[in-house]
Amino acid sequence: MNLNGSQIHLLLNHVPVIGSLGILLILLAAVIRKREEYTRLALGFALLVAVITIPVLRSGEPAEQRIEHMPGVTEHWISRHEDMGKLALGAALLFGAVAALALGSARGGKPLARWVTPAALVLALVTSGLMAVTAHRGGMVRHTELRPGFVPPADGVAGETPAVRADSSATGTGAEPGEAAEKETEEPREHH
Repeated sequence: MNLNGSQIHLLLNHVPVIGSLGILLILLAAVIRKREEYTRLALGFALLVAVITIPVLRSGEPAEQRIEHMPGVTEHWISRHEDMGKLALGAALLFGAVAALALGSARGGKPLARWVTPAALVLALVTSGLMAVTAHRGGMVRHTELRPGFVPPADGVAGETPAVRADSSATGTGAEPGEAAEKETEEPREHH
């Protein structure tokens, strides 16, 4: 079975999102229960998430090439997802490096340094937040119902109305501050 870029991207992209949230929950349990072994477990998972996030980002370009000309897919939504993915990868790699440093300095039965758990909590919160936004923006690439201003058509045909697809910066919806939404010109397709 040969997997293409889209399949690899879809197969792996949930791991960093769910993994970073799981790490955050483990670290919260470590603080509440005052258990260093929970922190060590979370740090080990942070290393794993950092490594897995690399092929997630690298498979994004081949995935983009497979869908970029499909109806409803625009460079605007792809680039928003890709840009956030790069930030999320940076956070995951930083968290992984801190985790490796912390675990490496606490080998041989030494306790973790006092700064490790608070630093890991901050990094886990930032990383999981960036992963969540990246995932949401990835969903917006193909799921028009997630996009700001989506109005379900009255006739039951899935898609956006021409008014919603118009430059959303003119209506104040769809674009984040300082961004202009890309104009889409395709008419919605009827699905039977």
